[in-house]
Amino acid sequence: MDPPENKTRSTKSHFCYDENIKKTKTKKKILSCKNQIKSNHIYLSIYLSIYLSIYLSIYLSIYHIVPIYQLLLKANKMKISFLDSFLSRPNACRNYNNDGECIEECPSTRSNRRRPKDQLFTQNKFTFDDVCVNECPDYTYQYEDTCVLSCPRGTTPMKINPLSARVCTRCKKCAKECVFEEDFVHAGNIDLLKDCVIVKGHLAIVKATFQGDRYHKVPPMSPSRLDVLKSIKEITQFLYVSDTPASVTSLRMLRNLQIIDGQKTLNGYALAVVFCKSLQSLGLNSLRHIYRGNVMIRKNPNLCYAHTINMTHMFSTYEQKTVIKDNKDRIACRSTGQVCDYQCKLSGCWGPDAEDCIECINYRVEETGKCVPSCWNVSMVFDSGMNTCKPCHEECENGCTGSGPNQCFSCLNVKVRKFLFIFMSACFFLSFFLSFFQTVYIFVHLSFCFIYLSIYLSIYLSIYLLGCAT
Repeated sequence: MDPPENKTRSTKSHFCYDENIKKTKTKKKILSCKNQIKSNHIYLSIYLSIYLSIYLSIYLSIYHIVPIYQLLLKANKMKISFLDSFLSRPNACRNYNNDGECIEECPSTRSNRRRPKDQLFTQNKFTFDDVCVNECPDYTYQYEDTCVLSCPRGTTPMKINPLSARVCTRCKKCAKECVFEEDFVHAGNIDLLKDCVIVKGHLAIVKATFQGDRYHKVPPMSPSRLDVLKSIKEITQFLYVSDTPASVTSLRMLRNLQIIDGQKTLNGYALAVVFCKSLQSLGLNSLRHIYRGNVMIRKNPNLCYAHTINMTHMFSTYEQKTVIKDNKDRIACRSTGQVCDYQCKLSGCWGPDAEDCIECINYRVEETGKCVPSCWNVSMVFDSGMNTCKPCHEECENGCTGSGPNQCFSCLNVKVRKFLFIFMSACFFLSFFLSFFQTVYIFVHLSFCFIYLSIYLSIYLSIYLLGCAT
């Protein structure tokens, strides 16, 4: 009698083989298991594709519902809070957002040229990213019908009038622009800023600027090399100064800096001067505009004059703030004589001298920026109005009453009287005409000589040829 089959199977149901069956049956089971796994993969891929298609269809339907919703708003004046959140975003439109309305192009003089007369835009706007705006933000530039962060090549920013935005105008000799994307100023990159007027980037003057940095393989630098920065008039991002050495008592190397755009800020600050132990005055005499970002002047134990400055007249928005504290005490500054000059207004000063005043009580000399009681106190200048003293003409001596060469008190070289000027002008024109007629006479004379020679040569050659023929 045959022994009974051992029907004991593995307790783990997920295995596809039986330990007591033959090898042939085992192979069949393994093949069936593989087929089952393949079918499971197919089902899984189908489920994923269905899920993704449903997700994409919902997303695209919402994306295409937005313009339909706008039409419904115009027709029925309905408001749906869910879709309002999409419309409030500038990127909800494919092209441009004009006061919540999606349009193909912003209304402008350029776009009106391509439109029929009955569809012209009545109000022109500017394009800023994908939004139509009435005016360009203060930290940008106006280039044709677009607001840009930097003027294109061959143009330079100019302010046509105090109330208008800065416009990119074409120039033959444009101001030098330097792209500066370094972490901080040091001995290895400071020469990149030589003769730069506009810095496209930020300036950070820190402890490593002077002591060097082994990690960046930067050698130490003398503070006197910072004079390279004296040509800078505009910084598009921010200015950060920290931990200056004992020899740096002022930031006069940036005395010509006029504008900080603040297109990118350092933790919200466009100007930050902190932890400068030896700094006594800021010396930013020409700074007039900080278009975006806040100001922080803090932890400078020897710094005076900063508390006198009213920064609000430099700001372009009411949201900008100033943090000036933990510097030298005001009473201590007065006791040491570190106060503004008597010619400065209450708007403050950048330092102790008369040229450090933000505003003058009486007059300001245009060339030096110095505040004076009267233009008569300075030689070779005149009162041009608007409390400004302008320089006399270069041919003047001992002063003048205006900018012309005929408004001098005395002449440096020779004074030409009116009748003599007329006589000299007449002589000039007569000499010009005489030289012109003389040139014409010489030309006619030479032409006649050439004709005479050509006739003579033709007669001579004809006689010579006839003689040869005979």
